[in-house]
Amino acid sequence: MKIFVQIPIGPSTGLAEVDVLPEHTIGEIKQQICSAMQIDPTTVALMYGGSILDDSLTVTQAGIPENAQIALMPWDIIAGSSVARLVAERSFIQRQFPLVSPVNDPPTCYEGMLRCEEGPVKELAEKNIWPFTEYVGWHRFRLELPADYPINPPQVTWLTEISHPNIVPNIPGAVCVSVIGKGWNPNLRLTAVINSLSYLLVDPNPDNVFNHPSCLKA
Repeated sequence: MKIFVQIPIGPSTGLAEVDVLPEHTIGEIKQQICSAMQIDPTTVALMYGGSILDDSLTVTQAGIPENAQIALMPWDIIAGSSVARLVAERSFIQRQFPLVSPVNDPPTCYEGMLRCEEGPVKELAEKNIWPFTEYVGWHRFRLELPADYPINPPQVTWLTEISHPNIVPNIPGAVCVSVIGKGWNPNLRLTAVINSLSYLLVDPNPDNVFNHPSCLKA
């Protein structure tokens, strides 16, 4: 199959026609193009439909059809557009979660508060059943974006002591929720991550328990 790659840098700019197979990975295609155009592959990424393509995905997995046009973009240009995304993310968060605020600018770190306000867990807490009594209080968390966000997901640190099967307090990254693990997608918004954290209080997952004393006793 053929795809077309917009190349805005290097000795040969323009639109290049590339023959690929559905099982080729994005990384292999990028390497092929960069070798032909004398471009350092570590300085660029392939993009399709406005999203950065993961090098490990195949053409099929990335959803790239025959005759699609993708772009080879320098990371420094992508970083500039990433600032616009960060600003947009801040706006979405502040509208949906007024108790979550950025701690820097551009916003790459957030701190906020959540609590369980509904569902069976709240009912159990009202019956004074531990550990659910802990979940209905306010809980602080920190959300930090890595340098290569959104390729990789944010890291969450739970800042409030809690006995929870899926949370180890005060250890960066020790929050077990799929959206910041295997379920991460660069097109997901940060509001989806915060929603998932809130859902952990409403519906803990006893089938995926951290091997940590505070989790095991919960």
